[in-house]
Amino acid sequence: MPLDKQLYQRLPLSPHHIQALITIPVASPYPIAGTGIPLLPLPDHLTLFRFYRDTPDPEMKQVAFTALTLCNYRLVLTWAMKLNSLTVPFRELVSAGVDGLQHGITLYDPETGNRPSTYLSWWIRNRIMLERRTAHHLIYIPRNIF
Repeated sequence: MPLDKQLYQRLPLSPHHIQALITIPVASPYPIAGTGIPLLPLPDHLTLFRFYRDTPDPEMKQVAFTALTLCNYRLVLTWAMKLNSLTVPFRELVSAGVDGLQHGITLYDPETGNRPSTYLSWWIRNRIMLERRTAHHLIYIPRNIF
């Protein structure tokens, strides 16, 4: 779902970061790490997380969520490359990592004092490791049996 470019203008970010977010091709499901996805400094990251948590407008919440997902996508690629195995295709690891990233974004609280990258890395790594453990079995084995 392409998002309205004017909604990005309402995010509490610098014009440089907003322009970089607008120019990311939305059609590709997995943008490449070097396509201009902005790396946000920590104060901007925390501001965007607070905005995501506190905004009552669901449309702006979706825009902030998409911006946070795109800005932290490099973490997913980094962990997918580190934990790459021959049994699971790389795209499936990235897909599981994005799932963990999105779950971590919804649970992160900027007031706890943790850095967002540390918190999100844990969820990304958790989901990638779960994918590696369960994907190569022909029959699904529940997690508690491992």
